Amino acid sequence: MTSEVGLKAKRDFLSVEELAPGEFEALLDLAARAKRGELGGGLTGKILALVFLDPSLRTRASFEAAMAMHGGHAIVIEPGRGSWPLELEDGAVMEGDRTEHLIEAARVLGRYADALGVRSFARGDRWSEVRDDAVLRGFARHCEKPVINLESARRHPCQELPTL
Repeated sequence: MTSEVGLKAKRDFLSVEELAPGEFEALLDLAARAKRGELGGGLTGKILALVFLDPSLRTRASFEAAMAMHGGHAIVIEPGRGSWPLELEDGAVMEGDRTEHLIEAARVLGRYADALGVRSFARGDRWSEVRDDAVLRGFARHCEKPVINLESARRHPCQELPTL
């Protein structure tokens, strides 16, 4: 994604494989510094919206705890439980109980939050669709803020990072 003059390009974290050479080591270095307490308060005033289309225990707890420990705040959204269910298919007719579309949700949350985390397991049984992580990539495409993969049909990049 390109940026306007003077603005930083949006950076999504969707998979470890998409990191540029050296970024993986830099990310681990940053995590080690945070763990040693060298970066306290780095998220002061920042908001992370966490969209859980599927259940979570460890991922949700770790992200909520990290935001609190570093001065930020996490907003947890569970579509269909406390918010409207989301329509996830591009071009779908909005009917039934799905009164919000992924596109609208991604855009609105991008206005309220500094980053967006999304957890979405595989939908359907056709590998040609599952392998594309369409729901996760849909959020990334329509959200103006960085999107973090909290687990998708194919990947769980935050869990892939080695324990320090």
